[in-house]
Amino acid sequence: MMITLSTQSMAQKKDVNVLVLIYSDNGGTLELAKEFAKGLEKNSNVRSVIKQVKNSDHPILKTIPVASMEELSSYDGIAFGSPVYFGNISTGMSEFFSKTTDLWAKHALEGMPASVFIIPSIA
Repeated sequence: MMITLSTQSMAQKKDVNVLVLIYSDNGGTLELAKEFAKGLEKNSNVRSVIKQVKNSDHPILKTIPVASMEELSSYDGIAFGSPVYFGNISTGMSEFFSKTTDLWAKHALEGMPASVFIIPSIA
């Protein structure tokens, strides 16, 4: 699998910080996020951090921190990961996106490289 989340400006930076932001019900999206992060970090100047869009009581997910709206613009890029239910992203990710209106109104995320990865849900 080839993972690309870069532009010329990111390649020129000394240190690149990428947020891998996920919603996961049972840990499946988290496992894919870990592989995604490994791929990103094959570039020696890239550091990634995995965070969730909301708290989870699932034992595998309890230790994964939750991202705040305020921190999103501090990253050099964001990779969004979500399970897919009937052709749609998870409700958790959708709710998170709906809270980013102020960031877009202020152009805080404009021009930021981004990527999306999805995983089919398993009932």
